[in-house]
Amino acid sequence: MNSIADVPAQRRPRFSIACPNSRNARWAALKGQHPDLWERACELDEHIRDGGAFNARSGAPFAGQMFLHSDRIPLREVDLRSDAERQIDAGQGTLFDEAALTVDCIGGACFT
Repeated sequence: MNSIADVPAQRRPRFSIACPNSRNARWAALKGQHPDLWERACELDEHIRDGGAFNARSGAPFAGQMFLHSDRIPLREVDLRSDAERQIDAGQGTLFDEAALTVDCIGGACFT
């Protein structure tokens, strides 16, 4: 199996487009693979900014702002690149190949 599409529909994990625990990789996948859901998530993010429906619950305005992304900035403005991509784009190379480290490196044993 290479993607969620390979998993039978009844066994696919259910997730919310509004999960505030999502990391950049998931947001990027949503944006790239499901642009319609990405747009809905962005609209929801904009709607909750100043309290959304939370204001109607108590009648008092929500103090502060809400965001879906953990960086507490609008979802449309989030830099969804990985840390490695940001480093490379900034001209900072990587010392080790991440893929090679997952196979070859045994917890820094070469430095002991």
